[in-house]
Amino acid sequence: MGLFVNKVSVHRYMGWVCALTLAFAGASQAKNIYVKASANGDGSEGNPYGSIAKAASVAAAGDIILVSGGIYSEKSIVPKNSGKDNALIVFRPKSSSDEVIIKHPATGTSDNTPIFDLSNRSYIQIEGFTFKDFKYGKASIYISNGTNNFVLNNRFVNLGRKEVAASWDGNQMVGLFNSQYNAVCNNYFENIVGDGINVNSSKTKYNLVCDNTFINFQGKLRSWGGQYLYSRAIDIQDMSQGDNLIAFNSSKKGIQHVWMDRNGSGNVILRNYGEDGTGLVFNESRCSTNVVQENVAVRMETGYMSAYYSGTGDTYKARYINNVAYKNSYGFKMSKTEKDEFRNNIVFDSKNYSMEFTQTAVNAGPYSFRNNLWYMPSKANSIQFKGKATSVSSFQSTMGETGGLSTDPKFTNANSGDFTLASNSPGKNAGDNGYDIGAYPVYGPSGAGWNSAYKFSDVQVYFGSSISSVKRTEQLKLTVKLSKASTETVTVNVTPIAGDAKDSVDFALLKTVSFKPGETSKTVEIQFGGSAKYDELVAFRLTDPENAQVGARRLHAVRVKSGEGGKIEMPSVSETPSDTGTTAIHQMLNANTKLRLKRNMNRFEIEGATEKTKVYVHGILGNRLYSGVGTSSFELKSRSGVVLITVSDPVKGVSHFRFEIR
Repeated sequence: MGLFVNKVSVHRYMGWVCALTLAFAGASQAKNIYVKASANGDGSEGNPYGSIAKAASVAAAGDIILVSGGIYSEKSIVPKNSGKDNALIVFRPKSSSDEVIIKHPATGTSDNTPIFDLSNRSYIQIEGFTFKDFKYGKASIYISNGTNNFVLNNRFVNLGRKEVAASWDGNQMVGLFNSQYNAVCNNYFENIVGDGINVNSSKTKYNLVCDNTFINFQGKLRSWGGQYLYSRAIDIQDMSQGDNLIAFNSSKKGIQHVWMDRNGSGNVILRNYGEDGTGLVFNESRCSTNVVQENVAVRMETGYMSAYYSGTGDTYKARYINNVAYKNSYGFKMSKTEKDEFRNNIVFDSKNYSMEFTQTAVNAGPYSFRNNLWYMPSKANSIQFKGKATSVSSFQSTMGETGGLSTDPKFTNANSGDFTLASNSPGKNAGDNGYDIGAYPVYGPSGAGWNSAYKFSDVQVYFGSSISSVKRTEQLKLTVKLSKASTETVTVNVTPIAGDAKDSVDFALLKTVSFKPGETSKTVEIQFGGSAKYDELVAFRLTDPENAQVGARRLHAVRVKSGEGGKIEMPSVSETPSDTGTTAIHQMLNANTKLRLKRNMNRFEIEGATEKTKVYVHGILGNRLYSGVGTSSFELKSRSGVVLITVSDPVKGVSHFRFEIR
């Protein structure tokens, strides 16, 4: 797991730490288009259109459709045009105080149209609407063969019914079919009959579903289910290698939170939370190589389940890593599955069994069991193994588990939802990689679900994609974009928040990204290294934006291959006077002379600081906002090593410095 340091030139360091790719927006004819219920105008602010569909029929790249508060009965809203990479078409309320309620006008199942139809469209954003109090229709938002569309900060309330149209695809709130690079994030779903978000079909890849909240879901009929009713908050089907990222979603009182089926394979299920439902993750028929990592299941019938039903196919090579199951009837149910990996999970205080592992599963090995904790205070034989109650020690021995535990994990306060480990927990540093077992091996909890305080912004910052894969010897280029060019300097941080690849051990990057006025794209390079026996994962989130809002594609997960990564190259110290006039400090990446850093022993002074200046420290000291807003000087003490400092000011820009403490 070590990260090796080799000194090379500052110029080479500049090449990998933060390679900046600049894109400038050209002349734009973008305009605002206004809509108000019962109006009948020309789309101007003083004489708005009367329907969202009318505005969609004339909108072009870069246009913002601003909808006044009111109730709108509409269907088949089809934008005439797509947006562009740095010129989204945005549909949203006119202001944060305008509640726009949209209803589907259908009165029966024969009308299977959606409200918004973004099929064959790209770069369109649906933001801030409330879809409420209707029963019929295919979906609120439907995307087929669409790319780079964003569904952001909407509410879906009191929708659906158990009967569906003859095509069986009705009663879904958001549907992605044969679509790539879309993001459905920070939405709220409550009192839903049917499905929440469908991610389906063979070409549906590289999509992001994150930060959504699902409450009180009920089932609908299925073509294959007879009179039984089924519901999935997030449904993933029919792709051989999806690379869809499902992360930081929250579900309460649902049925199945995440259901993968019919070869819904190659996806990442990360940091989701579910309670009081049927199950958190169901890895069903013919699914393979799905990664299920750092999720928390509470008081559900089954936390994590493999293919189970008669007549469906097996599942293959799933990876269950650092998950928590607490007070479920069953922590895990493994039946029709083959060659799965179980590492660093905690299953505690189940009602029936910590694990059900059938004879069918046993016959389909081998499996990898490492450093899991299985414990039920009320039952010694807490594993149902090949149909019989079995002790944990016997199960661990039979399955060849190494480093396994069977004791109280000592969560900090599980009954209040805090699943961090107390200081005296036996799970501390007990993972096969030397980190904690359970949901937070490297990065602490950061919440899951909808943020109701999200604000509108004409300028949004987001990743160019949501998932990638890298070898430990490689540099990875992440693209960060603006939805449109800004007239102000925009800054944002690229912050690691989840996974078992560790900052400054398995990778390194300079985290602050700055856009000058007119710029719309930057590339940040991340150097990977270190070593690991198993593949690892790290997820980055865009945080702390200045003069912009974080958009829908706010997460990026990196699959880090196992093996030896070799050396990571860091810069040598310049002993000649630098741009700051101080030895052992070198200014990097730009020639910004408005912000300078001087050092006197452990004391640092920022020349040119204002009341809005922020200082970020990276490297051996961790990665954090070192000193608050308005800093002109600060003290820094550390053991020896290379330190990187970013000084950010919304007016004077950003400067990066490096020096060595000896």
